[in-house]
Amino acid sequence: MKTVIIDGGHGKKDPGGNGATGKLEKDFNLSMVLKINELLKKNPEIKVILTRSTDVFVELVDRAKIANKAKADVFLSIHANAGEASAKGSETLYTKDMDKPFATIIHKYLMSVTGLTDRKCRYQNLSVCRNTTMPAALIEPGFLTNPAEEELLFNEEFQNRLAVAMAQGICEYLGVQYGVRVTPPGTYPVPILIGDMSPFDGLLIEGKSWVPAKLILNALGARWSYALRSVYVGDTKVDTKNYDGTSYIKGTDLRDLGVVRNVFLDPDAVNTKRVLIYTL
Repeated sequence: MKTVIIDGGHGKKDPGGNGATGKLEKDFNLSMVLKINELLKKNPEIKVILTRSTDVFVELVDRAKIANKAKADVFLSIHANAGEASAKGSETLYTKDMDKPFATIIHKYLMSVTGLTDRKCRYQNLSVCRNTTMPAALIEPGFLTNPAEEELLFNEEFQNRLAVAMAQGICEYLGVQYGVRVTPPGTYPVPILIGDMSPFDGLLIEGKSWVPAKLILNALGARWSYALRSVYVGDTKVDTKNYDGTSYIKGTDLRDLGVVRNVFLDPDAVNTKRVLIYTL
């Protein structure tokens, strides 16, 4: 499991740069980190941590502390530039020697999307890069103070393409596949049926049924919790698999813990399977 920190620069009382028409850098930064998060969190090989997911202010040293405490593998900070109205272009910044290979890959993907003047991947003494203990980079995709670039930065389609590029760059550096749901061999989707309820989307993994924990346990009115990527039914920790942003637990664990009466696989006429759960 690789841990990725995505840092949305500025926030709340610190708006960052002001655009040519008054748009704020902090809003661009937050929009981008949320989009990148949505793309990366689908990959079970990656754990994503955001330094902020809302309009709040986080001190620079605290952003680095979040990453260091998580023992993250990479740190990417999202910003937008400001300067004279004529200033233009995209750049990627790094501070430590270990940052450069990561920043170089990120810059390659950045330029593939922006198509703006290439201000290069280069050194700058930045707090969030200097104080993090893992490879770190900071992107400045364009200048808010340039009217044309401000308009581009706040274009939804452009933001979506930039988010994909950043996610792809992170995956390339980490050596994991982008956009591929990684599951063990012998894993197949299967409907989970409980009485008259609408079917739930479950998984068959090596012949055993795994059910979406949150949806099933809430539907059954069971007492449960989630901590450190594991599901607890009552006070009992059960085997948990996390795929595509969903936590799954074994159907048989529900039976063994007395949450349901029985669980079994039901082949139909064309030899596909359903999982039938019988309540107490």
